[in-house]
Amino acid sequence: MGMKPYKITKNAILYRVKNIAGVNDSAFRAAQWPADKPLLCFDFKSVKLAPARPPKFVVRGRYNHRIACYSPGRGIRNPGRPCPQAGISVRPPKSLAELRKISREHFLGFMRRFGSRLGTEFDKSYPEYEKDYLPKVNALVIVKGAKAVGLYTHTPIVGVAGKLLDNMCWHSLVPGLSGAQRASAHYQAACWLKKTTKLRVSVVFDLIDKDSYEFFSKLGFSTCRVVFQRRKK
Repeated sequence: MGMKPYKITKNAILYRVKNIAGVNDSAFRAAQWPADKPLLCFDFKSVKLAPARPPKFVVRGRYNHRIACYSPGRGIRNPGRPCPQAGISVRPPKSLAELRKISREHFLGFMRRFGSRLGTEFDKSYPEYEKDYLPKVNALVIVKGAKAVGLYTHTPIVGVAGKLLDNMCWHSLVPGLSGAQRASAHYQAACWLKKTTKLRVSVVFDLIDKDSYEFFSKLGFSTCRVVFQRRKK
């Protein structure tokens, strides 16, 4: 018996299941996924992200899956415990040109690391993001010495439920930082978010992105949606 979607948008078709364990092969087979919808979503009762223990669900097949996550309330109230700076500093981008350069570097680095495991829309959507959103985002550059080693950006969007959210667009650190440096970058980025976000904060990221999972789980985020994309052939 097929499932009935509860919402259809321009790019996505959304279904409801009881909990995250309900995101499985049976639900996937029962759902209709039209070819003109890049995204297939399953919504469920919200579950808090547990540090070092990503939520589990099993769907076999060549698909990319991401989780949609939200802050406990408006903005970031608790950035976590202060930690040593460990040679890490933060600053806003010096110009839009610098922001564009750093953003492209992080995008290409992400593509090199994860390549074909990403959904087909990932690289297609970047030019649109750079053209339409990048000039408007609130941005923070993570710096080690004179080198940019991280980037966080957010901008207001209207979510699927029609509510205005502060959406995280980019949230990444380069590989190779020490544990102390990553902890410092996370803490300083969280303090920046506490200052710059006023709405509920949303983010969608791949579970293969362990750094993002660690960051948002430490901030108390919860997930209530799994988003599927077709992978590159």
